[in-house]
Amino acid sequence: MCIFTAPNHALQRTPGFGVQLPSAALIRPAQSRAVRPAMKPGTARAFASRRRAHTRAPGSESLSLGSLGVIARMSFSKLLLATLLSCAGAALASPRDDLGAASQQTRDEAARELRSTFVIPPRARWEPLLASIKPGDSKTAVLERLRPFKATFELSVGIGQSFRENYRLDDAWVLLCFFVRRDAIDTLTAVALDEYQPDIWVAPPPNFSGVWTTYFLNGQRSREINYADGHYSGVFTAFHSDGSKAHVQHYGPSGIADGDDTGYFPSGRIMYRAFYKKGSPVGTWTRYNEDGSVQSTTKHQDPTE
Repeated sequence: MCIFTAPNHALQRTPGFGVQLPSAALIRPAQSRAVRPAMKPGTARAFASRRRAHTRAPGSESLSLGSLGVIARMSFSKLLLATLLSCAGAALASPRDDLGAASQQTRDEAARELRSTFVIPPRARWEPLLASIKPGDSKTAVLERLRPFKATFELSVGIGQSFRENYRLDDAWVLLCFFVRRDAIDTLTAVALDEYQPDIWVAPPPNFSGVWTTYFLNGQRSREINYADGHYSGVFTAFHSDGSKAHVQHYGPSGIADGDDTGYFPSGRIMYRAFYKKGSPVGTWTRYNEDGSVQSTTKHQDPTE
């Protein structure tokens, strides 16, 4: 709801409200009746000539109080219309849109609402599409099957001749397509559906200090970052779209990694442990399987030793 007030000071704009209009913004028009001075008969023609000239080419100095009143009313009407449109736009803004707002409070409120209202689209909707795409299909054939669904390309990663491409199907589901390139032809080797919420990133203002939080589309936190003068400083926490921690990193006051770096499976079990010292990897880095067994280890020399 837009609230209009009439304080006797300059125009103000308050986030989330309409423009406040000062009482001085309304100018009363002058009376329309003008009193003409008495004229001698011999001067009537000259007066009429001057009046026609005045009508043909008015200048700023020719504006009457009446015309100023009309202009004031027009300006007031335009301002009022702009204000109403602004209020309507604010009223129509959805919590989804507000996740991209610069205001932390606006994002927090939108995320709170989405956590209770967001519904994950059913996986079953995409099962027929998944079944229609087979290993051995060319990339051209895969893209042709995706065309009617207006899937959007998101990501491509790979090593050598093998690579993976992600195509977003809706607000929750992403199609993972694994390809291998042989004789200049990209051939599908595997395909899968993965649930992954869009991550709505909003950059903090320059030289920001404090905690900056961004969210997934479902309202769960995606990142919670401590800043000092525009640099990472302290704890950087990233999350999975279900709200569980994805990794926790530590940074020194100059924005350089310094300390533990720990990754987590959505189950909460540790995925990896790593260590930094003033931006350099140090110590033994360990990667784990979800059952807790060690998958691999890598040793790093402390550059200060």
